[in-house]
Amino acid sequence: MTKKTTSQVTNEICASITDRIVASLNEGVVPWRKPWKGGDSGLPSNAATGRQYNGVNVWNLLLAAQYKGYADPRWLTFKQAQSKGGVVRKGEKAELAIFWKIVKKKSESTPGHDDKFAFLKAYRVFNVEQCDGLELPEVEVCEQVVDPITRGEQIIDGYAGELAGGFSQGGSRAYYRPTDDSVRVPKIEKFESAEAFYSTVFHEFAHSTGHRSKDNRDGITNHGAFASHEYAREELVAEFGASYICGVAGIERDDSIAQSAAYIAGWKKKLADDPRSIVVAAGQGEKAARRVLGRWPEEVEPEGKEES
Repeated sequence: MTKKTTSQVTNEICASITDRIVASLNEGVVPWRKPWKGGDSGLPSNAATGRQYNGVNVWNLLLAAQYKGYADPRWLTFKQAQSKGGVVRKGEKAELAIFWKIVKKKSESTPGHDDKFAFLKAYRVFNVEQCDGLELPEVEVCEQVVDPITRGEQIIDGYAGELAGGFSQGGSRAYYRPTDDSVRVPKIEKFESAEAFYSTVFHEFAHSTGHRSKDNRDGITNHGAFASHEYAREELVAEFGASYICGVAGIERDDSIAQSAAYIAGWKKKLADDPRSIVVAAGQGEKAARRVLGRWPEEVEPEGKEES
């Protein structure tokens, strides 16, 4: 049997995750437009280490919990369950979690230097509700002290100063303008709900993190390539970013657009054309959200290690 290349393995992992997302779209559910409940405490985390999952793992595990009815957001590997005094029940099916592995190879074009390559690796995790006998504390659900709308205002106030061209309200369109690094949205009374206003602001804020002075993403810095592959991925980055911010703030997103058949069909085609896009965009979207929230990406524990 011919050994698969790292590129083939990466593509298969991406395709598996994309299939889960597309299945959700087929049911009329746009997973990145449905924030979790419970703020930070509702994010999927590892029961053994306490570390929150990141990147596409957030939405993949949230979807799995939604389909199977798990109320506990904690997950662990088979070995971790044993280390906590428990056992995974016979017949339980694991979910996929991924991480990027970075390898170095001597450069053929630049002697004395190393080229870096990233590829995906996967491992299997189980929800704690699939296990018996675990010696774990009760899951803590932090009550939200500040109401979501107030929290939304706090997020706007905290990030607006990072925009060189500022944040303003007025007009009939919502947009981020890379040329002067500014965000403008219609006034809040023009929206169907306050939640729709804040999710739109956060979408544009997520775009702004791609400015060359921040994360320098192609979808923003090469903005002239409208309707290109990079632009389509950038829209997905902003979707993930806005969802993450809304989830932390406790804001229920307005889903009227997400219920559009054309909207769902459009994303299904984009994901089918490039299965890697969902994995890359989810990671970039979470990084964008953390920057907007003031949780700078360089302060986040990086992916790159399998849970043992």
